[in-house]
Amino acid sequence: MMRDRVVLIGAVGMSPAVLTETVWALAQENPPIVPDEVVAITTSSGRERIQKELFDSGVWRELQQVLNVPQKLKFGASASIQVIGNGQRDFADIVTPEENEQAADFLMQQLRRYSEDANTRIIASIAGGRKTMSALMLACMSLLGREQDRVCHVLANDDYLIAHKGFCFPRSAAEADAAQIRLSDIPFIRVRGWYRQESGKAPASYSHMVSLFRDASPEAVVLPEIVLEAGRRKITVGESEYLLDEAEFTAAWTFWKNRCAGKFADGADLAEAVKKFDIPSLAGSEDFSKRLNAVKTKIKKDHPSVVEYLFPGIRARAFQYRAIRFLGHPRTSKK
Repeated sequence: MMRDRVVLIGAVGMSPAVLTETVWALAQENPPIVPDEVVAITTSSGRERIQKELFDSGVWRELQQVLNVPQKLKFGASASIQVIGNGQRDFADIVTPEENEQAADFLMQQLRRYSEDANTRIIASIAGGRKTMSALMLACMSLLGREQDRVCHVLANDDYLIAHKGFCFPRSAAEADAAQIRLSDIPFIRVRGWYRQESGKAPASYSHMVSLFRDASPEAVVLPEIVLEAGRRKITVGESEYLLDEAEFTAAWTFWKNRCAGKFADGADLAEAVKKFDIPSLAGSEDFSKRLNAVKTKIKKDHPSVVEYLFPGIRARAFQYRAIRFLGHPRTSKK
């Protein structure tokens, strides 16, 4: 059975020690995990700091020796340090909206290189870089991550780090106790399967993926609960109450009951629903629409943003308002 190749991909800013601390913490797990390869996503300033603090200092080579893994932790080649840019220049920092969007697409591209390989396991570290980089890394992993992948964050004793400038990882048990390095797994939602099912391919970019989800999913809004009480002919929308006449209440009840059941695809459904009630003023679909519009007008005055969800067109394919409760039942014909 082929063993998965483990790749640690970390967002790195001006503190490259997050990589060595993460590697050390992974090696302390049971069973120990030592990445085969390490990839740093950083800026041009971060690349210089990595070169100085991890390679020129000999720290990375020492880490390999301490962990006794000379054939692992491959890091340092040009492919290992990926600098975010726009194709024309490398970014020294990520501060503008344009740079953040480019960073998102860059992270997506780098993660996709490894997530398309079924025999590669990704451990994504969000401990380094600006908070926007960490947030984007987590978002990209939610979009691309598979069951075997992890997202983690590493923490250490701040007082110890302040007192020991240049600390990168513990060299002894005493140092380990003092530094208190802790690796935390961050639970994340994996939506890769849904995307694959819908499109059959990987997203072109982060912004493309965001647009896809925005178009395909219901709007992310908080809608109030709707309660219809047949006995009092009352509709409650959030904190607002509306006492209706018999025809208005029956029209609203009929409309929402059928829409929740996936009906009202055409006028025939509407006509059939109206016949169930012995309400003289609801003798036809024209009066039904008039009464329903009266209810709509009353609710719109207090809840204008809710109306478009409660009263979609009759031919709308789906009714996505599910927070509706029906109490009792309007009087029906005794035929």
